Amino acid sequence: MTLDRVLIIGLGQLGLSAARYIKEIGFDTYGYDMNPKAMEIAERSVGIKQATDFGINDFDVYVINVSTHKPDDRSSPQIDGLLSIAHKISREAKKDALVSIESTIPKGTSKKVFEILNHRLHVVHAPHRWYASEEKEHGVNQLRVIGGVCDCCLRIGLQFYCGNNDPTTQYKNLKVAMHQVSEIEIAEITKIAENAHRYLQIAFAEELYLYCQANNINFPELRDALNTKWNVEILEAREGITKHNLLKDTKMFLQSTSQRKSKIITAAMVVDEDYKRYRAKLEQHLESSIEHNSMK
Repeated sequence: MTLDRVLIIGLGQLGLSAARYIKEIGFDTYGYDMNPKAMEIAERSVGIKQATDFGINDFDVYVINVSTHKPDDRSSPQIDGLLSIAHKISREAKKDALVSIESTIPKGTSKKVFEILNHRLHVVHAPHRWYASEEKEHGVNQLRVIGGVCDCCLRIGLQFYCGNNDPTTQYKNLKVAMHQVSEIEIAEITKIAENAHRYLQIAFAEELYLYCQANNINFPELRDALNTKWNVEILEAREGITKHNLLKDTKMFLQSTSQRKSKIITAAMVVDEDYKRYRAKLEQHLESSIEHNSMK
């Protein structure tokens, strides 16, 4: 199967970086975003051709990089927009095209998309690990996880990303190392579990900081001492957990099952709220002191 014409749906930071990389590899690359400004930036800065109607039937691959949060709350998960895109693709996309979901999604989403597409297209989930602050080291082409709804979906997805791990393949591919998993739900959980784990790491640093404040212990010195051990990495305690992707994806992880409620993540959320309140009181005290001194 030849995979030449690629449409990137969603041209935010991640989608734009994916579009740039895919175009540089040599694919016939198009982009679509509901925001005309995002499409204009992609065309001007990367040379991505605009697809005004991404339901046309001559694309071989649809790469979905849309946001999965509520329009009015970036820290709360919602996949309505992604499912709406699946309906649009379903109406006109040619049979056997590949749909790769790179957006962060809750467990079960990929199979919902497959149903919307009436089983006519191949569906894989290849969650991104792209990190804007360190794009050179952690960009589009780092080792990633991939899962397919069916075996044939996974095979086509691997062909697109890594040539099925065959260096002699005749097909053009993205040259991205992929770790394949047997069930697509595993691929779905990896991204939200990764961010939930990061949430826990930050919350532990916050808890340790509060412990130090309560016991008159120098937190930075304790942290440096702890981090001399090879398997310990205590993070800095900064302004609290504010990155919307960590908040959203951790909630997505919590909501991914009704069979078991994560006690440790729930407790971490309480710690983060305590830490933010502590920081707010400290800043308020400092502002009051500065104001008092300025009036002397």
